[in-house]
Amino acid sequence: MKTSKPTLRILAPAVLLLVQSGLWVFVWACFYAENIPNPFYWKGELLLAALYFVILLVISSFYGALSVGSHRAAELGLSWMTALFFANVLTYVQACLISAAIVTPVPILAMTAAQCAVAWAWAVVASKIYVRVVPPLTMLMLHGGSETARRLIAKLITRSEKYRIAQSMRVDGDDLDAVRARILDFEAVILCDVPSGPCGELQRFCFNNSVSTYTVPCIEDILTRGSALTNLFDTPLLLSRNEGLTNDRRAVKRALDILLSAIALVALSPAALLMAAAIKLCDGGPVLFSQERLTVGGGRFMLHKFRSMKVGAEENGAQLSTQGYGRVTAVGRVMRPWRLDEIPQLINILKGEMSIVGPRPERPEFADEYFRDMPEFAYRLKVKAGLTGYAQVYGSYGTDPRDKLLMDLIYISSHSLALDFKIMLMTVKILLQRERAQGIADAHAEPRK
Repeated sequence: MKTSKPTLRILAPAVLLLVQSGLWVFVWACFYAENIPNPFYWKGELLLAALYFVILLVISSFYGALSVGSHRAAELGLSWMTALFFANVLTYVQACLISAAIVTPVPILAMTAAQCAVAWAWAVVASKIYVRVVPPLTMLMLHGGSETARRLIAKLITRSEKYRIAQSMRVDGDDLDAVRARILDFEAVILCDVPSGPCGELQRFCFNNSVSTYTVPCIEDILTRGSALTNLFDTPLLLSRNEGLTNDRRAVKRALDILLSAIALVALSPAALLMAAAIKLCDGGPVLFSQERLTVGGGRFMLHKFRSMKVGAEENGAQLSTQGYGRVTAVGRVMRPWRLDEIPQLINILKGEMSIVGPRPERPEFADEYFRDMPEFAYRLKVKAGLTGYAQVYGSYGTDPRDKLLMDLIYISSHSLALDFKIMLMTVKILLQRERAQGIADAHAEPRK
């Protein structure tokens, strides 16, 4: 079975990539090749086909579309659809440049629809084959008795076709010999909130015996993750500067924020006007609302959104939203899954109060509650609040505040412009997943304006 897994994960995507590239070759030959002023010979056509294959390979890999078995069939299919969209946009631009004219997009649109249908069917079939061929990973949960372990087990149960927690053991450091003996009976071990001393010993034991380990990180692990490796004479050191973003990164990030938010405001202005009219016609209330939030250094600013809740929704005070509540207007139910209500935050970005990518801005009253339970929650304020962020891309509607904090710290400690662009592109995919597009940080209640 160990050889079946890598074979399937390589062969299945390769077959789909060849099929999708074949569809492109057919459309190119039938509808676009004749428009080229100086026709290519067969070598040129072959080069274009290879180029399309590589572009689709890179984009689909970026979106995780090649990871058979890692995602459910629906998410795998959605990853392919998103990748195909961007790859085919590039293909259309390429066709226009080669033809030296604006060519009709209809054939490529039809091709995209056919490719999406093929990709969705492939995702369903490949996922079913994977489940049949590759049995779930037999795992041992080692924990320190915290609530985090219970929550993690509940999550793993939802992917029973991939993971199977065969046993759970509490580790307190008194009898590690018994734990070591049990580890050898499993394919993988999960270390969750195990005390640091025993955790280090068990990690070394697993490494020595080639047993895979999944470790739930603590705050310190995340802060160390983005460290730079350096050497002091002949001693290797991990250097963590702990200063947030450097001046040069802040300058480049700010320039990109201004450029991209200005372009987005112009492009989305027609949709914004339509939403403003719909909100006003819906109940006659205000179109916008403003809400105090926190940004870098604990600074406070007024965040702007299109109003999606009924007037007076917070007469009883601030509260977190939940799915299916009755405070959202009819227009709000349309806007929120696609985050259209957040378009006005582009103004906050232009003003320098927010960035396109960063931890979502928290309300002061909720932040105070989090600070009491998790003082490290303040670490999120090392960078500007963002319109989208790491936690929004990799989290979900019910992401636990501690897990959300860890994801935000991963972003801060590992920041790069490449990571910013990745989060922006991943956000496009997340917007298509309705259940994940409403992270709890983004669904906070709105006060009456």
